Amino acid sequence: MFKRRRQDTLERLRNFFWPRMGWGRVWSYFRHRIARLPGTPHMIALGFAAGVGTSFTPLVGFHIALAVLIIWPFRGSVVAAAIGTFVGNPWTFPFMWLAAYTVGCWIIGHDPRALSFHGMTLKLLWEHKLDLLIPWMIGSIPTGLIGGLVFYFPIRSLIIVYRAKRLERRMRKAKQLRQE
Repeated sequence: MFKRRRQDTLERLRNFFWPRMGWGRVWSYFRHRIARLPGTPHMIALGFAAGVGTSFTPLVGFHIALAVLIIWPFRGSVVAAAIGTFVGNPWTFPFMWLAAYTVGCWIIGHDPRALSFHGMTLKLLWEHKLDLLIPWMIGSIPTGLIGGLVFYFPIRSLIIVYRAKRLERRMRKAKQLRQE
């Protein structure tokens, strides 16, 4: 009765892109998980912002490690940094990476349309990897900083409000128990 249900590969893939329990429950879980992390709201929001910022880089597979390396000297929340990297996902990566590449081209003075993706193959992409990666890496720094700032203040406020309401509920419940 309480065993884990066996899923075939196709069903696992479908659940990855569209969870059976729905996106509302997934976001609710992450909201509670982030707000209940130990540490100050600043430490948690800083960690989350670092995770978001690293998602702009082309270093897929190293986002969590990079976020931890960035947040470690600032004494931010490592768990929040790992959770923050999930802002970068198959739906958001194209927009984040295009923004980073465009900003990088603008910084170094290249035309972002110079690298035409029409008729692009993996072989052609491999031959021009530096034309893509250098502007992308350079552009990921300012876009990552902006992306981190966009998330820092709402996450910090969410944690402050969440903890105040949680403390209020606990105090009310303790008062009811004393009255009984």
